[in-house]
Amino acid sequence: MTQKVGLHAFLRINRKPRARVGEKTEDALDRLREGESLGIALVRANVPEAMRRKLLGHFVSEDLADALDRHYVCDAAGDEEGGA
Repeated sequence: MTQKVGLHAFLRINRKPRARVGEKTEDALDRLREGESLGIALVRANVPEAMRRKLLGHFVSEDLADALDRHYVCDAAGDEEGGA
């Protein structure tokens, strides 16, 4: 259910997601449909960092969006600890 909420939220926030995320939209949507979390889907679809943080900021405060984005970047790279 979390992934479905992420997918629907992504689409709702981005009424015209292609205009916001560009050619990365389909890849990100496919990843969400396959069950990836929103943050991981955006990282793996190579959505630019500023756009990822803006999208994540719709769910958490702007300060937390930065930390959450770093977490997803580390997680996508296989660093579950958030590496130093």
